[in-house]
Amino acid sequence: MKPITLVLNDRVGLISDLSYILGKEKINIDGLSASVVGKKIVITLQVNDTKKAKNVLIKNDYKNIEDNYYVIMVKDKPGELSKITGLLKKAKVNILSLLQLSRDGNYAMVSLKTNKPRVTKEILKPYLAEELL
Repeated sequence: MKPITLVLNDRVGLISDLSYILGKEKINIDGLSASVVGKKIVITLQVNDTKKAKNVLIKNDYKNIEDNYYVIMVKDKPGELSKITGLLKKAKVNILSLLQLSRDGNYAMVSLKTNKPRVTKEILKPYLAEELL
C-alpha cells in the first residue's frame, strides 16, 4: 500500500473533483491529506488500488504524481516516531517529506519519502503498512 502524492495548482473544488473521478471508478480513498504551499497544493491519497488510481488520474490529466513514498504504521505513543527516524538517521538517510495520514489511538499511519528509497524500505520493512495489513 503506497500513497499517491500529487503536486497541483490549487483551485476551488479540486479535492471534490479528484474524489469524484476515483469514486466513479470504484476506487476507495482510505486516507487523504492536503497542504497548500503558495499557489500549489500537495495532496497525498491512500487508496485501495494504487495502480488503478494512478492510471485513472493520469487518464484525467492529473500527471504530477510523485513516487517513492512509503506508508508505515507506528505505535501511537510518545517516542515511537523518534525510534523510526533514529533508524534512518543512523543509516544516513535524509527524510524529504513526512506526513501523518491517520491515527486511531493505538497506531499512527505515516507517509514518508527519503533520499534513499531502497535503503528506507529495507530499514523500515517491519513497519511498512503493506507488510502489516
